[in-house]
Amino acid sequence: MINPRVSIITACFNAARTIEDTIQSVLSQNYPNLEYIVIDGASTDGTLGILDKYRHRIFKIVSEPDNGIYDAFNKGISLATGDLIGILNADDFYAPWTLQIMANAYLEHPQYAVYHGKMFYFDESSRWWQITTLHEPDLLLEFMCIAHPSCFIPRKIYDKHGVFDMSYSIAADWDFLIRLYLAREKFFAINKTLVAMRSGGASNSEKCTLEVCKILKKYSGIESARKYIAKLRQPLSWRRGNYIKTHDVLSGLWGTKPEIAGKIRKNWICAMPFEFPWRFIDETENVL
Repeated sequence: MINPRVSIITACFNAARTIEDTIQSVLSQNYPNLEYIVIDGASTDGTLGILDKYRHRIFKIVSEPDNGIYDAFNKGISLATGDLIGILNADDFYAPWTLQIMANAYLEHPQYAVYHGKMFYFDESSRWWQITTLHEPDLLLEFMCIAHPSCFIPRKIYDKHGVFDMSYSIAADWDFLIRLYLAREKFFAINKTLVAMRSGGASNSEKCTLEVCKILKKYSGIESARKYIAKLRQPLSWRRGNYIKTHDVLSGLWGTKPEIAGKIRKNWICAMPFEFPWRFIDETENVL
């Protein structure tokens, strides 16, 4: 198997502002065996017009009402024919090297169930950004320590363990990864930034907090849920400092290593996301 077939699934609903960045980041990958599937929830804002521009390069477009994002993900998984499946949200986008890196990892280490890397998390208005840190999957029982948009999972793993639990509307990806961990499946971490994610969205909502507590109670006990609530009352910088390397260009929140501070300020001049600084990230992330 020289180039395993890689299926990418994007779920969207009224995503006209960001979906084109997502599509272009997938279709511009220099990877020869790509299958791209887009599941749209019957958008009304112009998303379908953007999808039509790329229809000739997208393997499958489905547009119909659904029961939320995980219903859309599950539909995409059922349509996917690839050996390896990645899921990319409609306001996220891949680094130029992502698919080839993940395909190589899958070929070289076929015994793993989850291939994942680092994620660049940013806010367009303030331009603060952070790169998530790689963690052992043991920490999944404490928090969502793996960036799901960076995950690629073999088709056979979905066949074996099922898909996303639709009783969750926001945190089913975390639940799914915990299920794989408890089933003693192996996780393969790649020390490379693979995906960019815009800040905001449902993951910052009160509903998400409730689902997090539900998952913690289910897998780790009521005390873990109570500790999570207590941690939410801590200053945000303290909570993030335990597991994310954060770099703020404008105000230096949470600090920056002195030896690269000047380089960051000098190079951070592009307008995100249209001139996204992947080259800069590639050059500097190993010393962050």
